Amino acid sequence: MWTGNHDGSEMAAIADDKIHLLIDGYGRAGGSEASRHAASSFVREVQSRGKWIFCSCREGAVLIPYENKFLHRRTQNSPSHDNNCPFWVEPHEQLDIVRSVRPHPPTWPFNFLRAFGEGGPKGVGGTSEIAKITTQTRRPKLARLLMGMIERSGMHRRGVKQQELGEQFDLLVDQASSFLLVEGVPVSQMLCRYASSFEDFASRFDTQASRLQWPEGVRPQATLLAVAAGVTDRKLVLRSGNPIPIRGRLSVYGRKDAPVNRYSSYLSIGVIAKSRPESEPALLDVYMHPCLSRRDMFLVGNNYERATFKVLRKLQLYYGNEIEIEIEKPVTDIGKKSFSRDAALVLEEIAKDGSQSILIPDFILRFPQFPPELRADIIVETMYFRGAAHRIEKTKSILMMKETLAYVKSVNHDFCFPDHISQKERDNAFIAEMRRAIERRLVIFGRGVGK
Repeated sequence: MWTGNHDGSEMAAIADDKIHLLIDGYGRAGGSEASRHAASSFVREVQSRGKWIFCSCREGAVLIPYENKFLHRRTQNSPSHDNNCPFWVEPHEQLDIVRSVRPHPPTWPFNFLRAFGEGGPKGVGGTSEIAKITTQTRRPKLARLLMGMIERSGMHRRGVKQQELGEQFDLLVDQASSFLLVEGVPVSQMLCRYASSFEDFASRFDTQASRLQWPEGVRPQATLLAVAAGVTDRKLVLRSGNPIPIRGRLSVYGRKDAPVNRYSSYLSIGVIAKSRPESEPALLDVYMHPCLSRRDMFLVGNNYERATFKVLRKLQLYYGNEIEIEIEKPVTDIGKKSFSRDAALVLEEIAKDGSQSILIPDFILRFPQFPPELRADIIVETMYFRGAAHRIEKTKSILMMKETLAYVKSVNHDFCFPDHISQKERDNAFIAEMRRAIERRLVIFGRGVGK
């Protein structure tokens, strides 16, 4: 991060200790009265010199001091901060995001679509924009349902044995009866599980919907589950079967697109309904999340996480005859701290303690043979951002994740630093640290602990 003139001239780097103060005082997970007071002297000094603060998350992203203690997060002409940046949203907005990534209570119906005449989902009508979703953005309802099904099925955990793709999909579909589409209607009763037969499902939609009781205020609706190759021309492209037009909003985890190639694979979930009473049932809303590969529905965020998983998988198999290792990819926030839903009380809570970080580890290496009190598990984080603000905030969130999991060990797989060595050397350093950690647990296990 830098300070500089409004036109970007006379830029000067901001020291890390000052960045820490800004994140604690004005970052999305900060904002307490005490931390803002600590940071306000720096903000006042920047304003007195007529300078702005330029963020490293995105070219042109700024923080503008005013009234000697506040910061505007953008101007009319500047871009918003990257959604992985600590300054992307205000602390009170952060709590809405945290709520969306916490586990969804199974007794709460999703109610994806309101009744006709009461509004519909954003995007119905053919918007061409694709929403990029990350762990730091508000999670759409469809994504919440998908993550709930994955968590309940155990598909976010990988033991030594890998199930076939069909088995994985069946296991996921089996969880549909555990969640409510609307009050009184489980997801399983209106589920298109064979996307290649979408046209047939759509032709039976009215008949199937007429057999169910739909609460007042919602329209008949269904969900679709599919492993897709991607999206082309606003159509969900399947590995077999005709592409399915997407009539409304499309959200993709980690990307602004979902290009189709020979390797691409996305676990996809969508809402099927009518956009108007007289129209035919259509796919109105879709969420897509990258899979590990065409043959494996294990979720990953990007190619960096694929590389980390590949290392963890090799280690799991290498040590498999000596100790049981499970690779977990958490899909919901592990935080335990509760917070009010009353807007006025939320502001009071933030003023006292600050907002909350999103605590979703990239991976957790589990050692099931060890009792919990030994804290044998290892948090593994994939570090692929260079920006100082993001890395400082990530370090803070890792400490909070460790605290939440009773102070377990953490190891970073870094793709940026140290920047004077090659990526191969960084990979080797990560592998060496992971091997030392696992072999330390082997020594303890060899003494009979956990047997």
